[in-house]
Amino acid sequence: MARTSEFGGAAAEEVPTTQATDTAVYAQNPNTGYVEGGSAPLTSAQIAAAPAGTTTAPTVAAAPVVSQPVAVPAAPVAPAAAPVAPITNITIPQGTNQNALQMLSSLFQGYGLTGDIAGGITGLLQGGLTSDTIQAILESPNPSQALSGMNLTPAQQSAAGNLVSSWQARFSGNAARIKAGLTPLSPADYINTENSYKAVMQQAGLPAASMDPAYLGQLIGRDVSPAETQQRVSAAMTALQSEDPQVIAQLQSQYGLSTGTIAMHLLDPNLASNVIQQEVTAAQIGAEAARQNVNIAYGGTGPMSAMSLAAQGITQSQAAQGFQNIATQINPLQSLAGRYAGYTSPETVGAALGAATFGTQGAAQAQQELERLKTQEVSAFSGSAGASTGSLGMRDTSGQL
Repeated sequence: MARTSEFGGAAAEEVPTTQATDTAVYAQNPNTGYVEGGSAPLTSAQIAAAPAGTTTAPTVAAAPVVSQPVAVPAAPVAPAAAPVAPITNITIPQGTNQNALQMLSSLFQGYGLTGDIAGGITGLLQGGLTSDTIQAILESPNPSQALSGMNLTPAQQSAAGNLVSSWQARFSGNAARIKAGLTPLSPADYINTENSYKAVMQQAGLPAASMDPAYLGQLIGRDVSPAETQQRVSAAMTALQSEDPQVIAQLQSQYGLSTGTIAMHLLDPNLASNVIQQEVTAAQIGAEAARQNVNIAYGGTGPMSAMSLAAQGITQSQAAQGFQNIATQINPLQSLAGRYAGYTSPETVGAALGAATFGTQGAAQAQQELERLKTQEVSAFSGSAGASTGSLGMRDTSGQL
C-alpha cells in the first residue's frame, strides 16, 4: 500500500526488513519504511506501533548498535592448520620446529643414541627436512649418501654427520647385516631382539658385558636368533660344568672371574673380550704348571708369568708338554747347581728351564747356562785324559764353550 511521504510525494511501498547473515542490521523507521544507518534501536512502543510485516521482534532484538556498515574479515587460520612450508627458522610458524626437535630428541634418546643428538636434528630441520624424512634417512642403508644430496650448509652437514655416526653406532648390527646381504631391522625390531637376547643371558647369569649394545649388535649382525642364542648359552653352561676343575680354580682364584664371565668365553671366544680370552688361556697354562708342581707367576709382569706366556701365544697343550719337560729336569739340575759352583744357582734353575723351554726373554743365555751345567757333570765322571780339576774335583770348562 502506497502512502505519502512526510517530505511530500509518494513514498515507496513498504518492504519488510530482512537480516543478511554476517552483515550489520539497522533499525527500520516505522513511519517512513526506510532503513536509516543512523537510527537508534527501536523502543518497545515503536515496535508495538509498527505496521504488521514491517518489523519483527527477532530482527529488532538482534540489531547491534553501530554507526556504519563494517566488513566482516575472514576467520583467522590457526597455526596448526597452516600449510607446511620448508623447515627454516624464518618461515616456520612459531613452535613447529621446536616441537619436531623435542619429539625426535626424545625418540632417539629412547633408542639409546648418545652425543649431540639435538644438534644433528636441528641441522636437518633447518635444512628443510621433515621429521618423517629424517627418520627415513637414518634407517636407510646408507644415510651419509642420502644426506649428500640434500641442500645443507657445511655446518648442517657436519651436525647431521654426527647424528648419523651416533645412529650407526647404536644400531651397529644393521651395518653388518647390510654387508652380509641381510635386511636391516627397524629400530623397534632391533630393540626387541636385543631384549630377547638379554632375557636369555640374564637367566643364565651371564655378566653385564654380554648385554652391551656392541656385543648384541654382533649377534644381530650374524643373524643369530634369540632361540639359537638360548641353545648356545645352554651348551656353554654345560661345557662349564665339565671344564677342567684346575682351570676353573685358576680363573676364580687368580683373576676373580665369575661363572658367568667364564661362560661368556665358552659361549663364543670370538665375541668375548681379548682380555678375558687371555685370562682364560693364562689359567689353562697355570693349571698345567700346577699339575707338574712347577711354580710360575700369574700376573702380567715377568717373562715367566702365565699372562705373559698367554700373550706370547702359548697354548694349553704346549704348556702341558713344556711343564712336563721342566718337571723331569728341574730336580737333577738343581742338584747339579748345588754341587758345582760358578754356574746357575739352584734357585734360578726353574726360571732358566722355563725361559729355555718357552723361548721367553733371556732364553739363549739360560740355555747356555744349563748346557754348561750338564757338561760339567758329564766331564766330572768321564775320566777324560788330561782333565784338569781343582781342589774340589770340578773340571775347569772355561774356554771350551
